[in-house]
Amino acid sequence: MDTTLAEISAALAYLDSAISGGRAEEENQLNPEAALKRIKKCGFYVSLEKCNLCQSQIRCLESTLNKDGRKPDSEKVKVIVDVAHKFTNASQLRSFSGMISYYGKYLRNMHTLREPLNRLLLKEVEFYWPEQYKRTFEIVKKILQSDLLISANCFAF
Repeated sequence: MDTTLAEISAALAYLDSAISGGRAEEENQLNPEAALKRIKKCGFYVSLEKCNLCQSQIRCLESTLNKDGRKPDSEKVKVIVDVAHKFTNASQLRSFSGMISYYGKYLRNMHTLREPLNRLLLKEVEFYWPEQYKRTFEIVKKILQSDLLISANCFAF
């Protein structure tokens, strides 16, 4: 699918899914039409039941995409925000760390923010949960809910 849509600047493919659009209404009609023609020309089929046309915003790959760019999916962020603030073992912290690592692309200083938490995951460190780590944990959660996130445009339009 990547090869099929490679020549269309306003289309992205992931496995068997594709998205296409534009900032202006005209682009939102022309770009998907070009992508659909290319898909058909290459012998692929489109499932109409799975098509969402003329959307101002879509959820894709744990992100929300709109004319302003890409932000973390609010439902996924809510799961992170709802995590209890007290970890009793390294396994719980490791699970949280895994959840937030995906969103590192949205936070300029994610590595710096996570560093105190990562220290607790070292094998030679006995696990404990002092106040400074709780503050770091809360800061990460607040930033994920804020407008401080990096918004990246996904398309070349």
